[in-house]
Amino acid sequence: MAIHQPDAARWTRRALVGSLFAVGAAGLLGCTVANGPSDRASVDEGEDPLAGDPSDESTPGFEIAVGDYSATVADGWKSVDDGKGGVVVTNGANRLTVVTVTIAKDALAVNEVAALARGHAEGFTGAFAAPVDRSTADVKRASVAGTGTFKGAPARLLCELWIDSTGFALLTTRIITASPDSVISEQAQEMVDELSLDF
Repeated sequence: MAIHQPDAARWTRRALVGSLFAVGAAGLLGCTVANGPSDRASVDEGEDPLAGDPSDESTPGFEIAVGDYSATVADGWKSVDDGKGGVVVTNGANRLTVVTVTIAKDALAVNEVAALARGHAEGFTGAFAAPVDRSTADVKRASVAGTGTFKGAPARLLCELWIDSTGFALLTTRIITASPDSVISEQAQEMVDELSLDF
């Protein structure tokens, strides 16, 4: 009987240590699982993908490109990852979004631009005017303007759509809080002009 007591005691100690380790590990795992989703939820709630740090600083000669279209970023503007595959440049509460889209060859730009504008006006609240057909014999083109607010400031929106003969299209959306005659407004126009040069 005395020979078996040390073994029993060792087994009891092993079981106790093993149980404590298992409980501790389970508790740690439980804390990790419990804290993980709530932390992510608090970060994700209301997070603006365009409000974070810029992915590229504004440096002289820096370029943005979407498909075959590119432009030099104006001084003071920064590139931001919008998480949607487009290109976004910002300067304070001013934003230019550039994307390419595929549209049916027989579609008219004037019939497509309003819906596209609303889909790329994130953060803008306001009213849209009627789309304007700016097509030529070679290019289908249209624009739509809006007035409202962006980031708490009065803002103007201008969305422009170009469609080539294959149905490939370029869409630019400007949301500008700076005054119409400001350097920022001029810079945004220059970038759009450069992007759409091949149209």
